[in-house]
Amino acid sequence: MNDIETTGSGCESERRRVIPELSTNLLRPLGPTALSPFATSPEEGLETIFGFSSFRKGQRSVVEHLATGRDALVVMPTGSGKSLCYQLAGALTQGLTLVVSPLIALMKDQVDGLRNTGLPVTAIHSAIPRAEQRERIEGMYLGDYKVVYVAPERFQSRIFCEALEDVEIGLLVVDEAHCISQWGHDFRPAYRRLAAAKERFGDPQTVALTATATEAVRRDIREQLGIEQEDEIVAGLERPNLSFDVFHAGKNDDKIRRMKKLIDRYDGESIIVYCATRKQVISVQKKLEKASVNAGTYHGGMASGARREIQERWMTSELPVLVATNAFGMGVDKPDVRGVIHFNIPGSVEAYYQEAGRAGRDGGPAHCLLLFNRSDLRVHHWFAENTFPLRMQVIRIWLHLCSLGPGEHKITPAGLAKAARGPGQKLPAQMAQASLDHLSRGGHIRYGGGTVEVLHEVGPLDLNIDFDRFGERRITAKRQLGQITDYTRTQRCYQATLLAHFDDSLSGGHRCGCCGHCTDSITESAADRR
Repeated sequence: MNDIETTGSGCESERRRVIPELSTNLLRPLGPTALSPFATSPEEGLETIFGFSSFRKGQRSVVEHLATGRDALVVMPTGSGKSLCYQLAGALTQGLTLVVSPLIALMKDQVDGLRNTGLPVTAIHSAIPRAEQRERIEGMYLGDYKVVYVAPERFQSRIFCEALEDVEIGLLVVDEAHCISQWGHDFRPAYRRLAAAKERFGDPQTVALTATATEAVRRDIREQLGIEQEDEIVAGLERPNLSFDVFHAGKNDDKIRRMKKLIDRYDGESIIVYCATRKQVISVQKKLEKASVNAGTYHGGMASGARREIQERWMTSELPVLVATNAFGMGVDKPDVRGVIHFNIPGSVEAYYQEAGRAGRDGGPAHCLLLFNRSDLRVHHWFAENTFPLRMQVIRIWLHLCSLGPGEHKITPAGLAKAARGPGQKLPAQMAQASLDHLSRGGHIRYGGGTVEVLHEVGPLDLNIDFDRFGERRITAKRQLGQITDYTRTQRCYQATLLAHFDDSLSGGHRCGCCGHCTDSITESAADRR
């Protein structure tokens, strides 16, 4: 990088390092930057920036802990206001608040909300044009933003990292921190590189936040990010306004019947119905429509414009029921959701408690209903096997790509699976997609837009892929599926069972008083649930 000198009349020269790849138009006068604190105390910031007169339970202790300059691992339930904790702490701190977030939709919701506070904020991610990405990186470099949201993969960008080297990072925020743990329910490999990034940028004060973490996951997060155990803050995960229940269904029509009763109880109010697959989303929505329920669909296969329209209609309560995959929900802060129904069993207790926790954020009564049929378990076994393919499956994909030769080739995961399979063998497109992901992360290929570029040819034994970890992840997925299956069979209080999974307990004893085991007044008798 180059040194550029700017000189003002009668003023001492100021020097800035400028990244050549960015705009060269960085010679503007240096005035006050957005990096200064925006308030002098938690109370002042809470009122003047965010417009609140009091903290929610647990928020004050987190903000005051961070105000001492110490790192923190924060575990707070969904809907408890974790975001405000780091946003307010960052506003009180000198320097940039850099937030690592797993989803673009989550970043967008957070950025939109912060813009109303007056804090200079932006997000840098792959969904915006490259030119605009560079403009925002330039603005970050020049101190124009107090808060910047990025995905963990952004730390693989040389331009971004070189710009960040000259930025004063006051607070590094790792949101949805369970993604950093290989024992977590939503492990994301890019999160494992955050430890190296933290060291590269001067070991800034760090806060990791999650709503769902067992002791093993919390320990893994602390070890990865260098957070001391005494800096772990676990707020009570109890949600006393939520009524949990499980319905054991013989077939899908039984599920529809049971679900319809709960929807009718909250006639016209907001409800989320989660399904395991896109195909199931479409099927359930059609059955609800036939049963005179006004429901929309949301899944990752829809065009982004259609997803935005459906989400907006649901957020404004024009559309009361939304049938969705788990692509919907993270960061969607709708307080008056009266029910969260899982049409299929989720893959883990952690995923279930996080998704169910989107109900009743306004503190009002809400229901969380899990519809269980053993046949639903097959979907999760299929996902585990194809997301973490066997060594020979990946090698078969790699050998076929090598046979095409170095360079760019037009091919889809489905086409690749068909071309790479042997006689009488099956290779699902999902497995081919996962193999491409792993080969890309290993530096062997680049792919996107229906093309795969083979960067070099190496032997199968030299692939930069940790196949042993695949086996561990398959074992973890099966263990987590067993835990959520055990939950469906428990005879104990449902909420007490969920809390025990996270090493927590009910504040008032062993019974919540409102779940399907503690009362029969939800919508059906106990006999009907079995």
